[in-house]
Amino acid sequence: MKFLTEDDLRTEYRNLPFETFTVKKDQRLTPGARTFLLDRKVKILDEKALCQKTTSTSLPKPQSRTQERTWREDTRWLDIRCELLQVAFDLASSDLVLAQELTALERYLASLTSGGECLLPPLIKGNHSSGQLDRKFIVGNLSNVGLFLQTENGRVLTKLYPLYFHLERVVQDFHLGNEKELVILLDRIGQLIAYYLQTREEVSQDATNSP
Repeated sequence: MKFLTEDDLRTEYRNLPFETFTVKKDQRLTPGARTFLLDRKVKILDEKALCQKTTSTSLPKPQSRTQERTWREDTRWLDIRCELLQVAFDLASSDLVLAQELTALERYLASLTSGGECLLPPLIKGNHSSGQLDRKFIVGNLSNVGLFLQTENGRVLTKLYPLYFHLERVVQDFHLGNEKELVILLDRIGQLIAYYLQTREEVSQDATNSP
């Protein structure tokens, strides 16, 4: 550590007068040197303090609540709403009731993400229970969709499954597994999948009776 004395500063000031003086990290001013600078109204800067200030100001400032983007504003919800409408459009000619169900889910999601009142009409297809549908049932039956290739149910299931997993992925990304309204929405699509997952015997009977 080097201590700067009044004589050190006087010599430097005589050679080249200055208005500011920076004390480096490995330097300290003696009382006489500090008085010398103050008498001449020289601004004293501390290099160590300047470095700390620069580091702190370079860090990103936390956003205020008004600036912070909420999960409701994320554009991925628009993707899911469009997907709901697209699936409804694709299935409307063969299953109008299901199409209406899906458009109702789109309106529900629109209200949810805009902060409005979220109301769902009674489930038209399937037996909607008070508890959430077991996800293992949905995942466990994914491969069984191959049994429905020659039926309309297969066409429906190959559209509902991607929709279900897309919604689930976004919910997980935002850690919204406890968001009641989203859980209800995900469960509703799961209930539709369960409705169209008929037994192999029913599928075989449908295929036999089909023209």
